[in-house]
Amino acid sequence: MSRRTKAIQSLSRLEDEAKTYSFLWDSGRPHVSLTQARHEAAAVVASCLGGKHYLVGKFDALVQDSHVGGATMRSMMGLESTSDQFIGLLRAAISLIQDADDDGNAGSQASPACDPALWADIHKLVESEQWDKVPGRVVTFVEDFYVRRAGERPSKKGLNLYGAGLFQDVLKPGDSLAIGTQASEQEGWRDLGVGLVKAIGNGHRHAIHKRDDAERFAWAVIGLGSLLVGELRVVHGEAAR
Repeated sequence: MSRRTKAIQSLSRLEDEAKTYSFLWDSGRPHVSLTQARHEAAAVVASCLGGKHYLVGKFDALVQDSHVGGATMRSMMGLESTSDQFIGLLRAAISLIQDADDDGNAGSQASPACDPALWADIHKLVESEQWDKVPGRVVTFVEDFYVRRAGERPSKKGLNLYGAGLFQDVLKPGDSLAIGTQASEQEGWRDLGVGLVKAIGNGHRHAIHKRDDAERFAWAVIGLGSLLVGELRVVHGEAAR
């Protein structure tokens, strides 16, 4: 059995335990030590991805709520419980290790469940936890990907299209790069591209945003950007890389 397989089995077991047991003595459920669990998870991740991988630090930094009331208060405030945070980190680690080679050589370039080229472009921001910079960088990457794939497409004023106008044109129903078989489906993909630029790009490429859920938000944007890039590759081939 390879080191990678053993690591995934260990992390999956920790995830099952986190779902079954509680990190709190007074929860009314069987108790398991967060300190022991997070140290084991960190050691497993370090053995496959290296001791300096950012997830190792994430596990080491986890702090459990002191009592059930504290956990309940976090829930009322819309914050993740310690168990939810731990499970989320475990799932991220499993995804990264699955993408590693058989020798466990994942390193910083290992791509989680997102487009490999996008990950190569943003991984340093992720590993340094510059979450406020990730969304804008993702939008820039996706826009550049579509520009290179579509070639020069002048606007009515004769200027090269960019931003929302680019996606309006490139992904419009009936275009050679449209995604989907039906007009309504193609309109949906076009709207996703336009939405990425308008909702994310316009705000995050021109200002620094400080928010409590910056990490979660960054991963959500990575997912959307990866979807737009990956689907174009699937439907129209690998001409743009």
